Amino acid sequence: MDASVKRWHKVMLFWSFFQSVGALVGGGMGMLSPTGEWYGGESMIPHLQVLPFADVLFQNLFVPALSLFVLVGISGLVAGVLIVRGSLVGARWACVNGVIITLFTAIEIGVLGTNPLSDVYCLLGVVQFACGLRYLKLLRV
Repeated sequence: MDASVKRWHKVMLFWSFFQSVGALVGGGMGMLSPTGEWYGGESMIPHLQVLPFADVLFQNLFVPALSLFVLVGISGLVAGVLIVRGSLVGARWACVNGVIITLFTAIEIGVLGTNPLSDVYCLLGVVQFACGLRYLKLLRV
């Protein structure tokens, strides 16, 4: 591996594990405290009532937290592990994870409104996707 590929390998490891840890912790908190009382999330629940199936799925924050945990957290962890193993699939998975993060936070912003944390994570998802594309390009040379 040349120096440029090694550098981008580290960049993608950072993004995959950084995003994954944040989503696993945030999703875990939401599942452990679905009312949001531990972390001040109670105010989000009324906003979820505009979503389809709100009477079944969105009476509390468990389903959104589970979605965050699985879609962003576990997929980022899988990407990171595959990148550690040197798999090209890991680089592709990291790109997909960047798209998932961007879509997840865009939907969150659409439902809950804009806030600094969601705005930053939406941008970080785009950055992860762009970095992943660069890393893939280097791996294919």
